[in-house]
Amino acid sequence: MKANKIESILTFITLSVLLTTLVLIPIDITNFFADRATYAKVYDLNTSQDGWEWDYLKRWLYIFLLIAIGITIITLRIIKRNNEIIRKINYAFLLLFFASVIIGFYDWMRTGFDH
Repeated sequence: MKANKIESILTFITLSVLLTTLVLIPIDITNFFADRATYAKVYDLNTSQDGWEWDYLKRWLYIFLLIAIGITIITLRIIKRNNEIIRKINYAFLLLFFASVIIGFYDWMRTGFDH
C-alpha cells in the first residue's frame, strides 16, 4: 500500500510539471520570435546558418514529445488502475523523468545556473 501512495504522489508531481511545461512552451516560443537576437546570444546560436531558428525550436520539440508520452502514460495509469503492465511502464517513465530532471539540474548547476 505504501508503494502505491508514493507512486501516486510522484505521478501527481510529474503530471503537474508536465502540464506546467506544456503551458510554458508556447509562451517561450512566442518570446523567442519577438526577440530572436537576445535568444541567439543567450543560447549561443549561429545566426549565419540557414534555418538557425530550428536549433532553438528543436529542443522544445523533444521536450514536447516527452510531455506527450508522459501524459499518455499517466492518463492510462489513472484509467486502468489495476493494469500491471501500465503500472510498470509508469514506474519506468517516472524513473526516466526524475533522472532527467536530476541530470538537467546538475548540468545547470555546473554552468553556474546560466541558461
